[in-house]
Amino acid sequence: MLTLYPETEGAGIQDLEARTDGEHWGLHGMPDVDASWRLRATIADRSLQGLVHVADDGDDDVELWRAAQAVSLPADWWALLERAQHVLVVGPVKEADNQALQAAGDAGELLAVIARVSFH
Repeated sequence: MLTLYPETEGAGIQDLEARTDGEHWGLHGMPDVDASWRLRATIADRSLQGLVHVADDGDDDVELWRAAQAVSLPADWWALLERAQHVLVVGPVKEADNQALQAAGDAGELLAVIARVSFH
């Protein structure tokens, strides 16, 4: 699972609803796979590059997140990405802990999608 955290004051559930068509998710079951959402990963340094939505013409129409710098992923996480080639993307969550994730899910303030991993 890749959890989205607001990086600016205006970011949050309303911003995600306006920019995506992710479904509200309460941490039960699995959301739909949407192959138009791509988590881009760089093979050379085993890092995440960004999260984008690709339009029907193949161009990016929404860039939801871009890595500020390359940070290599742990080997076991990278192996999981290579094997599954999909990732659950969920957010927004204000803090990096399970209680915040559970509280947001219980409040109906999580959007989620299963995105395809695109290796470059």
